[in-house]
Amino acid sequence: MAKSLFRRHSSPLLSLSIPSYNYPLSTAVYDVFINHRGKETKQSVASLLYHNLQNKGFTEFLDQKSLQGGEYVPGAIRHAIRKASVHVAIFSPSYAESEWCLDELHLMLKTGAPIVPVFWEIQPSQLRMEDDNGVYARAFQKHKQAGKFDIGTLEEWRKDLRRVSLLEGFIYEG
Repeated sequence: MAKSLFRRHSSPLLSLSIPSYNYPLSTAVYDVFINHRGKETKQSVASLLYHNLQNKGFTEFLDQKSLQGGEYVPGAIRHAIRKASVHVAIFSPSYAESEWCLDELHLMLKTGAPIVPVFWEIQPSQLRMEDDNGVYARAFQKHKQAGKFDIGTLEEWRKDLRRVSLLEGFIYEG
């Protein structure tokens, strides 16, 4: 029996490999890495946080504003996460739908650097998925049904969300 050419994979940032040709590698070190769901928060809370930190003299990483032309995006994001002193995770209603958000959160936790959660239009309890009808629980049901990720990856992401939901953070109310 032939092996399938397609297999479910683990997290996107960890499973991507950099092709053999060279990409420019950033040497930047960041005070703050801002993890967010772009379609919901990039033009609001993420951008506001970015500009406020910048005005205070911090060096922050926000993908759209920090990536340089020609950079290999997954590699630049991994580098920024590893080199940031503090991570800010902005949790929004569709955050858990994004494999990139979940993967970035996983990498942030692996670094051991402090994580400051910001809850935007969502309560910390949603991250714990205690309610099967909550937006995060529904997002994980969709991930599972799609079959794109192995069960181990989904379980790691679930544990990561629960762990961060118990951290002291901020509920952003505009």
